[in-house]
Amino acid sequence: MVLRTLLSLLVAAALIFALFQWGGLRWSEVTDALGRLSPLAYLAALGCHAALYAVRALRFQLLLSPQQRPGFSSQLSVGMAQTMASIIMPAKLGELMYVVYSNRVFGLRAENSLAILFLSRLFDLAALGIAMGCACLALALQEGMPGWLYPVGLAALAGGFVLLLLTLRGSLFTNLLRWCAQRVGGARTKLGAALIGRLQSASQALDAVRGPSVFWRCAGLSVLAWLCIFAFCGILGRSLGLPDSIGPLQAVFGAALAILTSLIPISAFASIGTLEAGWVIGFSLFGVDKDLALATGAGLHIVQLVNVVAIGVLGHLWMARLRR
Repeated sequence: MVLRTLLSLLVAAALIFALFQWGGLRWSEVTDALGRLSPLAYLAALGCHAALYAVRALRFQLLLSPQQRPGFSSQLSVGMAQTMASIIMPAKLGELMYVVYSNRVFGLRAENSLAILFLSRLFDLAALGIAMGCACLALALQEGMPGWLYPVGLAALAGGFVLLLLTLRGSLFTNLLRWCAQRVGGARTKLGAALIGRLQSASQALDAVRGPSVFWRCAGLSVLAWLCIFAFCGILGRSLGLPDSIGPLQAVFGAALAILTSLIPISAFASIGTLEAGWVIGFSLFGVDKDLALATGAGLHIVQLVNVVAIGVLGHLWMARLRR
């Protein structure tokens, strides 16, 4: 873990060097962008960020059976701490800290926590794909927009709906993995047999999360979660210096692309460099100067990291108090 984190920091340092050396970014541009951030705008963005934690904690609660469901405060503290781990640790390995934290705080078994973590991320990706697809199709209808927005929008929309349907039967994925492991002879080794057993337990846990009411409520909470994310990015982007020509559709497209690039599994420490790259590409399509886009993207990332670390530290303290 220490080695992976050090490697991640090294990649992050290289990306930061590239941003300033070849991307044309200067510290003065970032500090100027942060200087434009008003206290009111920051508080509004912080409110959206805090609401996101509450919405995701509610969704985790819904995905658990009433017998396994902890108190909301326990679920929220675990989500606060796990989000910091997922941002800071390399290649999104921190996502798996939910398994560790939920077991320590309210005794949730590993297969159950993996199952609801998998389902929640499916809901997130489905909502993101549908949101980006709708934004692309709406933008394609406007004059002067590139023609590729239409097929990209259709593809994103189709992918989002496929992922949404997969949430109805999440065990299809784990059953496929188990079948592949058995076909390659995984059961003949101790590690392979243990993995197949874990996959079978995860499949059973995923099948236990059923019911149209759970599906629709989780889908609604996922939409609400992404509204919080897009509002956070829109408020900060505009306050940090994005021009008035950037409307809600452009903001959704640019923010969604930045989030997609930050989800790359090889992303470095805190997704430094990958998020900014998506932000610059997304808003450059709408005529935003590359230097301005890079400065606002870096400023937004700094604010996000400050929030995530502060909330994550509070989450760890809260978890320690709950365990005592």
